[in-house]
Amino acid sequence: MKKFKWARIETIPVLVFDSLGVEYLKESIPSGVRYGVLSFRDQFPVAGCPNFLWRWMKVFIGLKVSLSQAYMIALMDSYQPKVVLSFADQNQLLGLYQLYRDEVLVISVQNAVRHPHQFLRLAQAPHFFALGSDARRNFDKYQIPYKQCLASGSLPLGIFCSRNSINKCPGKLVFVSSYRFGFDHTNPDQAVDEYTSAQERAHSLVFRHALRYAKQSNRVLTVIAKGKVRYEGQHFAEEKAYFERLAGENEFTLSSTVKDTFNSYHQVLTAEFIIGLDSTLLYEAFSVGARVLFCWGADQYLIENAGDLIERLPKPVLLESSDYADFFEKADFARGLSDQAYKSMIAAGQSEYVNSSQYFPVHEKLKQEINAHLGRA
Repeated sequence: MKKFKWARIETIPVLVFDSLGVEYLKESIPSGVRYGVLSFRDQFPVAGCPNFLWRWMKVFIGLKVSLSQAYMIALMDSYQPKVVLSFADQNQLLGLYQLYRDEVLVISVQNAVRHPHQFLRLAQAPHFFALGSDARRNFDKYQIPYKQCLASGSLPLGIFCSRNSINKCPGKLVFVSSYRFGFDHTNPDQAVDEYTSAQERAHSLVFRHALRYAKQSNRVLTVIAKGKVRYEGQHFAEEKAYFERLAGENEFTLSSTVKDTFNSYHQVLTAEFIIGLDSTLLYEAFSVGARVLFCWGADQYLIENAGDLIERLPKPVLLESSDYADFFEKADFARGLSDQAYKSMIAAGQSEYVNSSQYFPVHEKLKQEINAHLGRA
């Protein structure tokens, strides 16, 4: 249960809405610009200013939304921000606040690759800094109005690449975890989610394929633990036990992002070859030219429901069956290509899902947008 906490309301130029990804968003705020964070993940912010009730009712009547939605929008508005910045791209309040305050620059930064139907959660989108081109296609497909939609790339990946030089480790094999707590901890009172079941089947099979391939290649597989969880380190012990059970006597190393949110990028971008299922990290690595294998085909149900998330991937980087022989052939083929040949092969689809530019990364684009808006606001 969330605890009530008094919200310290003051007028600020930039309001960060939701604490998700705040460490990345801070890098996107121009130097010298004051900002505040409206956090409500572990607490319920209570407004104590005298005119808040009036502001709340004004939003409720004006936007015709629920009382709870009106409360959060009024709370945002209490800070009188000129810019609202958020990493919670699935939160529909951002689009509603943009509708309510057209003069405010409301920016939603996409934090994960999304299935098309997930965009339906948004009735309205603000200025949307998307990972790739598929976001705008889905907005148009579902006729979701938006203020602006830019295929700008990954915010954390851009920060990492702008600060680090990458040197490949020859022979390094990496498996990107898509672990969910529900893979091995089911609730008997809840209906089984067919998609999660398919994920678990595919995930365990591909991990065993990766272990077998690493052993045949005389390599030790590095597993990157699930990075995006609600709380830092959440379920890490359960995930470790899950992989140890699957691996048996086979050797592997488990890399954690706890206390180092950029470690996953270091691990994948220094790898010779990366294996995974549907993780955003896999798409991010692919966008900067890493050699990857997307293993959607390890489960028939999964690949049949992948839709747009595989439509623009080059066939050589997509595993379309559960057979180990196909896995081995795809992996060996990708690893055996010259750098130029691999680059040419992936060029057409490389930026579809994550549009990466090390020369003008997302945090620099955001600074530019915020500076421009504050200069004329």
